[in-house]
Amino acid sequence: MAASARFAQSLARLPVAPASAVKKDGWRGIVRTLAAGEGRLLVTNHNEPEAVILSIAEYTGMVDALQAARELSLIHISEPTRRRGIS
Repeated sequence: MAASARFAQSLARLPVAPASAVKKDGWRGIVRTLAAGEGRLLVTNHNEPEAVILSIAEYTGMVDALQAARELSLIHISEPTRRRGIS
C-alpha cells in the first residue's frame, strides 16, 4: 500500500471537527473533545484535512513509540555485524 493511501486511511479513523466548530467551541472545547475521545482530533476546512491536534498523553505515546522503534532498528542493524565478529 502506498504511503499516501496509508496516510489517508489513518486520517479517516480520526474524530473530525470542522474549523468552524473549533472556532465556535474555543480552546476549552477542543481540550474537552480530546479528553472525552481518543486524544486526537482532525480539524478540517471545507472538508479538507488541515491539522491534527493531539493531547499530551497521545503525543507522549507517539514519541515513546518512535523512540522504541529507533532503538529496535539500531539493535537490528548492529546484530549482523556482531555475529560476524565485526565491531
